[in-house]
Amino acid sequence: MSKLIIRLIFLTVFLIVVGFFISGPIFTNSEIKDKVEQLRSESSSNDIVVDFKTKEFKALPPIVQKYLKNSINTKQETNRIATIKLAGETKQDVASEWKPTTVEFYYSLTTPSFIWVETSEEMTYLWNKTIVMFLKNTATSKVKFLSSITTEETEGVKLSQSSFLYYILNSVLNPVVLLPGQNIQWSSVDKLTAEVMFWNKSESGAVTFYFNESGTVERIETVDMFMPNLIETKKEKFTLHLANYREINGYNVPTYLEYHWNLSDGDYTFARFNVKNISLN
Repeated sequence: MSKLIIRLIFLTVFLIVVGFFISGPIFTNSEIKDKVEQLRSESSSNDIVVDFKTKEFKALPPIVQKYLKNSINTKQETNRIATIKLAGETKQDVASEWKPTTVEFYYSLTTPSFIWVETSEEMTYLWNKTIVMFLKNTATSKVKFLSSITTEETEGVKLSQSSFLYYILNSVLNPVVLLPGQNIQWSSVDKLTAEVMFWNKSESGAVTFYFNESGTVERIETVDMFMPNLIETKKEKFTLHLANYREINGYNVPTYLEYHWNLSDGDYTFARFNVKNISLN
């Protein structure tokens, strides 16, 4: 009789664990879906008109004008969100191994907001899902083992500031975001370099674009990103390198991205991706 009870206990525990790992990804995916709907509802419904003849556009640095004209082949954008699918690899620190990684990046075209869903393969049949949400000027980050167990959770002012800058850095994937407006200001640094400043309520951030002679962005930098580590979180220089431009949905965008921390003891590449698809909705 006692053996039967023990077996029943083990069976019950086993079923609970299996049920948890089956239901966990379902709940996680449901949460992501709900937040994407929130992102969509919070994005302005106003159409984005592309007009290269306005005085605001003509006041931009010449290299920025050239870049935007070469990058935007549409006269009006009616969509609110871009869904960007990336495939590549990531690493946690300089000494760690590269891990195959895919990303679904939900990016608002009308307000600084995004949802970044990253799935990295730890080993065969084991993975981590990292979910970074930047909504209403507030960022949260969760790491979930097997999309179920939360192993790391982060929030706070520094994460929100870095996420705001991350939105600006990745604007090159949706260049219509970089058109002149009330909450954006371009300034010339030199012939092939320009800085863009974004404002959103109490938040602000600036990044520097480096162009080539043809008006293509080769890299984007900021010095105000906070790099997390085990002891503290501090500002470091951050660079996004870009290559392999092609036209997608009326935009000429880079399809190869490398994300770097530029540290005092050397550069550290922590992610490199190919753009697999960009859909607008």
